[in-house]
Amino acid sequence: MRIFILLCVTITVLSAAAHWETRHYETTDNGFMDAAALDSMVGMLCGVRDNVGVILYKTTNGGETWQETNPWTIEQAMFCFALQFPDQNAGYMTAMGILMSLFPCGALYKTTDAGNTWTLNYGLTMSFLNLFWDDVFFIDLNNGWLAGPNSDIRYTANGGAAWTIQTAPVQSSLKSIYFVNPSEGWIVGGDYDTITGQGTNGLILHTTDAGTNWTAQLSNAPLQLWGVHFIDNINGWVCGYKDSTSPGVFLNTTDGGNNWTEIAAPSVSNGPYGLYAVDFPDPLIGFAAGGGNRSGWSGSYFGVFLKT
Repeated sequence: MRIFILLCVTITVLSAAAHWETRHYETTDNGFMDAAALDSMVGMLCGVRDNVGVILYKTTNGGETWQETNPWTIEQAMFCFALQFPDQNAGYMTAMGILMSLFPCGALYKTTDAGNTWTLNYGLTMSFLNLFWDDVFFIDLNNGWLAGPNSDIRYTANGGAAWTIQTAPVQSSLKSIYFVNPSEGWIVGGDYDTITGQGTNGLILHTTDAGTNWTAQLSNAPLQLWGVHFIDNINGWVCGYKDSTSPGVFLNTTDGGNNWTEIAAPSVSNGPYGLYAVDFPDPLIGFAAGGGNRSGWSGSYFGVFLKT
């Protein structure tokens, strides 16, 4: 099972000189898969625990304390991939369920009460066998996208009541989508070389027509890019995995993605890790989730919560 690090950092300058710091981490049997900030005080994590399935964590005091819930059976949500809130009440989580206790299927869950209760919105039928989405993003309560392996992008204009498939220009593992308005957005992705332990085919795609067409701002980078967040249409962050000996990596842009600057994440004593999600509740406060021993995901696991 993947075990991740969660970093909470304060950014004082939105530029490549921004400084990410590690303040605290600890060993735990939980794996943190994604983080979502509803505002500067309220946030949620989705995680995984062996023999239990998906676990949710919620904070209402900026991460000082967390409350744990387990609203699903393993059949409904054995594994989670992504968590996103378009407002302070409505949220979505992508997961893998086990249909009839045998068949792994993609599932999308929705909440309308800030994560207190969840209902199935899409998937978890045989039509979604072995089809999973690494990310979900809603720009508002109506317009949303799903992204996954094999260049799978899906779009809804009615809050998930119906979905249509969009076309990506490359066949790759698409990891994350972010839109600053209903027309302009970015998608990131990449692969992992199981022999060398190196990230490969790192890409950043950009659209100005709601995902009908995409252009590459970065391609074939020696990185596996997992998370993307734009504060506006100029300032943005991407995070990901570099190799089996390095900490996670950030990419920062201050010109809408025409140029990207690489920034290494802080090292931790437990070993190398990757970064899988980045989020900014306001222009000065940022969160990132990641971690584990990326080389084969074997050995001594560790899960971490870090805050500046």
